Amino acid sequence: MEFQASNTNLRIITLDPMFVSTYSDPGPLLADLATLDLSGDVKPPTFHLFGSLSPELRTKIWRLAAPKPAVIERSPNNTTMSYGLRRRVPALLHVCRESRAELLYESKDRRGSRDEQYEMLYLSRGLQAQGHGVYMNYRNDTLFMYRGPSQSIMPDAANFANLQNLAMEWGLRPCWVQNHCHEGVRLIRQFPQLKTLTLLVSFKIYNELPLGESGSKHREQTQKRRALREIKSWVVGAMDQARESDENARGAANDASASTSARMSQEPVWNPPEVRVVPKTKYWSVPSWAA
Repeated sequence: MEFQASNTNLRIITLDPMFVSTYSDPGPLLADLATLDLSGDVKPPTFHLFGSLSPELRTKIWRLAAPKPAVIERSPNNTTMSYGLRRRVPALLHVCRESRAELLYESKDRRGSRDEQYEMLYLSRGLQAQGHGVYMNYRNDTLFMYRGPSQSIMPDAANFANLQNLAMEWGLRPCWVQNHCHEGVRLIRQFPQLKTLTLLVSFKIYNELPLGESGSKHREQTQKRRALREIKSWVVGAMDQARESDENARGAANDASASTSARMSQEPVWNPPEVRVVPKTKYWSVPSWAA
């Protein structure tokens, strides 16, 4: 069955399943297919009335067109012996003034909902003075620290005050190794807005079982799940110890002088982030074009 599209030379052919299964001569169908002209470029549909839409509708469109959550890598530069951030500028920030106003946070000209706006992230005051930073959506994007700091106390931790999602690799010293998770807790406590902590585990199989051996894959997966649960218990245990220490300190302050008690009451109560311990996959490998 076919029909002529209006104002075009294109014939559209629709196939009835019952017709195809019972029709024995494909000749006419092949002849119709041979007449189709596929040489011309097919232009994508263009909408020219976007500016005539209501501001509320345009705002929703800008939000829906925003990039998906991204991983921003903090990685070392072996040439400069320093750390840098890798992330391309989101395309919507190049479109027009309205898209930037909706998706870019400006402290001096606040517009839109800050929850999903992009802000500049700088690793240090020196890089901020040079304008070397990346755009980050603190609510959706994740900062991936490829290497842990040499000390748990970071001198430029104030630059990460709004960080909500952090990923690090399990095994990084001095933060995330067995019996030293308290160092990692000291590190993440410098990020007061942190909501999720993702620890990435790389597995190495030393005694690999022969292929095809019954139950080998199942035992391997069981061992990995057990290891992930154990690592999470270590980290959560260190967080519980830190909270217990805070409560003991506040209790001691209440029994001390009034000035000490007032100072402790002004310090915010630490809310530990959600801990996720997962195998490291290709998702966490930042592509070269992101540099």
